[in-house]
Amino acid sequence: MTDVEKTFHTTVSSHYPSTEEGKAENPDLRLRGDQIATIGIFNSESINEAIKHQLDEGNLQAEIISDMKDLADRGYLSLYDNIR
Repeated sequence: MTDVEKTFHTTVSSHYPSTEEGKAENPDLRLRGDQIATIGIFNSESINEAIKHQLDEGNLQAEIISDMKDLADRGYLSLYDNIR
């Protein structure tokens, strides 16, 4: 979160996301935004739609780190489509 200089990472296991404080060891993508944008995303019924909305509003920045093959293998292509 950019406004409080805190870092969190989310991992997905069996389609269930888990978020903890700290940097990811090998991230696929990096999202940067303030607390309000972040809370809005996690409270949304559709995380993908909320991410797209925050990106469109300029409240969130996205950096794709992994290549397309890795994203496809992990099932993240719909998220990629939202942020590109």
